[in-house]
Amino acid sequence: MTNRQRTQWGILGLTLLAFALRIHRIDVQSWWWDEGYSTYLARHGIITAIKMTSVDIHPPLYYVLLSIWGTFTGYTEFSTRLFSTFLNVLLIPFIYQVGKKGFNERVGFWAALVSVFSPLYVYYSQEVRMYTLFALEYLAAIWLLMRLAESERWSWRTLGALILVESAMMYTHYFSSVGIVCINLVLLVLLARQHGALRWQNARAWFISQVLAAVSYFPWLPFAIRQSLRHSDERATPLPFMDFITLVWHFFNIGVRGALGNPGQEPPRPFVVAASGWFGVFFVAAFVFVVVRWWRERRTGDLGMLSLWTAAFAIPLLAVFGLMQWKPLIHPRYVMMLTPALFLTVGALLADLSQPKRWRWLSWGLLLALLLSISATFARGLWIVYYDEAYYRADTRSLARYLDSVTTADDAIVFDSEDYTLEQYYTGPAPIRGIKMRGREAAGLADLQAVSAGKKRVFLIHWDLSVTDDKRFLPFLLETAGRLADHQTFHGYDVWMYELERPVEMPPLTPTAVNFNNTFYLQGLFSETRAYAGEGVPVALQWHMPAPVDVDYKVSVFLLDEAGQLINNMDIMMMNELHRYTTRWDVGETTTTYHVVPVPLGTPPGTYRIATTVYEEEALRGLDVLDEAGNPAGRIAVLGTVEIMPPRLLADPYDTMEGIPIEKPRTLGEGVALDGALLPKTSAAPGERLPVVLLLHADEAGLPDNPFTVEIVRGDTVLGAATDHVGYGRYPVSQWQPGYPVLERRFVIISPDAGEGPATVRVRWGEGEPLTIGEITIEGRARLFEPPAFEHAIGESFPGVAELVGATLAEPYNAATGTATVRLVWQAINDAPIATPYVVSVQVLNAEGRLIGQSDHEPGNGATPTTSWVAGEYIEDTHTITFRETPQAGARIIVVMYDPVTFQRLTTTNGTDTIELPFSITP
Repeated sequence: MTNRQRTQWGILGLTLLAFALRIHRIDVQSWWWDEGYSTYLARHGIITAIKMTSVDIHPPLYYVLLSIWGTFTGYTEFSTRLFSTFLNVLLIPFIYQVGKKGFNERVGFWAALVSVFSPLYVYYSQEVRMYTLFALEYLAAIWLLMRLAESERWSWRTLGALILVESAMMYTHYFSSVGIVCINLVLLVLLARQHGALRWQNARAWFISQVLAAVSYFPWLPFAIRQSLRHSDERATPLPFMDFITLVWHFFNIGVRGALGNPGQEPPRPFVVAASGWFGVFFVAAFVFVVVRWWRERRTGDLGMLSLWTAAFAIPLLAVFGLMQWKPLIHPRYVMMLTPALFLTVGALLADLSQPKRWRWLSWGLLLALLLSISATFARGLWIVYYDEAYYRADTRSLARYLDSVTTADDAIVFDSEDYTLEQYYTGPAPIRGIKMRGREAAGLADLQAVSAGKKRVFLIHWDLSVTDDKRFLPFLLETAGRLADHQTFHGYDVWMYELERPVEMPPLTPTAVNFNNTFYLQGLFSETRAYAGEGVPVALQWHMPAPVDVDYKVSVFLLDEAGQLINNMDIMMMNELHRYTTRWDVGETTTTYHVVPVPLGTPPGTYRIATTVYEEEALRGLDVLDEAGNPAGRIAVLGTVEIMPPRLLADPYDTMEGIPIEKPRTLGEGVALDGALLPKTSAAPGERLPVVLLLHADEAGLPDNPFTVEIVRGDTVLGAATDHVGYGRYPVSQWQPGYPVLERRFVIISPDAGEGPATVRVRWGEGEPLTIGEITIEGRARLFEPPAFEHAIGESFPGVAELVGATLAEPYNAATGTATVRLVWQAINDAPIATPYVVSVQVLNAEGRLIGQSDHEPGNGATPTTSWVAGEYIEDTHTITFRETPQAGARIIVVMYDPVTFQRLTTTNGTDTIELPFSITP
């Protein structure tokens, strides 16, 4: 067998191996959204494909070819993906030919070998998208460029082929423009190196060819310009250069974007990313080594070809980075066309290092390092592509099977985005409607009303990658029209099933007036006044922004019990109808945010408060709520109340019980059992309030109304206890629904005299035997019984609680930070333990009495709460006051102590509710 025959058999073997790798498990996963869209266009024919891509982000050629392919093969996962496989398998012998033409057979063989095992190529050979076609087209352009580079006279045959390839690229992907620009830049460099009449003859032929290529694209140019300008993700931010290069490099080597994580964060698959990183290090080292050696050996021809391949990779990549600064929406698969140039370069390096003539040990070392790093990267990457279920495509097939089994003609299926995939799998009787919400809330409401009219249930489907209803408008509407009864998850999808009780409509907003630091005005409000445990409370808030802001704010809606404890909340970015964050709102804009606050299933019935706050996510700093006089009144605005009723279903579709350890029920008494308990804290100080969460249930109705006692004990000594019925005494056992969970949140105050050491927390019902629910450690704190130093004596007191004996201006006003620090010295004068954790407020009032600075917290920043005070001890309490405006002459400092639940202020011995300090703060 001749060398040529061996080479031919070798390339055939690599091609067959590539086919086997790409066909392996090709139809294990279902189509995902992009593939469903491709298949939808192909199914509906060439004309439909052209019409729909005129308003899409990709041109029509791939869909037209897929439609022709599907006419003969049908439209299954296997057949449609086989088209991508066929295109990528063609690339293997083609890349061999390009490497052979540029250098020799060894370079072509190495480049083909790397391409065969590329996880990127395997992954996209199993996806019904245009990326393998795009890579093949760009490789053809490189081939033609090489033919022109080696020719003195540029033939019209080659230029004609280049016209066809460039036109095909432009009709395949809009990012082809950067590749075409690169090809023509190289051609201009080649023209510049020619001389005389030949240069002008070739230049004229080149110019005509590019004019013809442009003319071939003229019919599509208006659509391309419109879509390029329109399509964007306004919330995306450009990547720094090194993050961009690193992301593209790892993606080209691994093939699965999700396995890389986000720049600046630990990747979820660190081994393969580390291996790819070492591949990059050795690639650069080998590249520099080979270039230097070729330069010293004056191998100008080889350097020229390597430069051409490098330019074909690097120039478009840099151009894409520049485009990303304008529109940061680029997925690295958009530049997958560059991989043939990269793999050709890798093949040239491997071929040269494998047959060194000089510096052999260094050559062999670099070769071994490259092969090991490539092998580790590709092997792990292939395993991720084939078997790592965390990065499988969304499982639309299983979703459709579920819907087939549970839906009837009385149901409707709603996608919170356009749907092109589920409809091709689903065979049930329910209508399916994809509803895009961004910029079309009124139209979206009308779409939902149309599809849900006369239906008993609506299945709302959310694809994990969908961003068309980030405001969660559809869940809000469906919750106002009924209740969430079930929640199912599939890989890539959430399915919420709503039972409708009334027609879907947008409820009217009640005018309101809440001023969040003159930054946002809450002008309208809707909140249901009655809800059920295990369901949700829908809330709509209408906002007005009077001036531009430089922060993207979030809004949180809370459900609070009568003690101010957080029952649940929902946070969402403040977005307008176009889903723009607040920094991109128009001045004077008014928009509405939508919230559904889940009520935990075991929540005791009663009256709860709905409240909201607006805050900066990164700094976790809320905006002040201003009263009518413009003074801060806290950072939470209470919007109203909601009456929570007992649950209607023994279901928890919102997963509200998550986080509470569920265990085997333990009997507390005949008919009552403890299902679980949670101690959020495992250590506490004397006098501190220890939170306790209990999960209970009754086995039968009509049980006696014995209260529950939670106590902290050490041996036979009780260190703290709280006895009451559930729900602050409102929900005795006789009212419980048999078999339904009951969730109790309670505080137990540890005795201020409790010594250090371990203690046991237990619960009992009535006079029954107690059950241990956990252990805590009581950690004592240092107590002062000698007065610390202070500058100004005060001597005023809040009877039964404390005397403010002194104060010091620890740090004067700092204009740079807008703060000042005051240190207070309290002495406890309580005859019995203090049951309320009072808050101390230090306020600065201007000459007109308006609040301009404030600091509120429990004494000692919460380290020495009033519940821990013992008579006679001294407490140092430091307050850093934050100012809203610069203090001026005449400003006063007052001290207030209040109940954080009722906001009731304590009264001093003088009959006032404030203590004025005998000094002021001025710049």
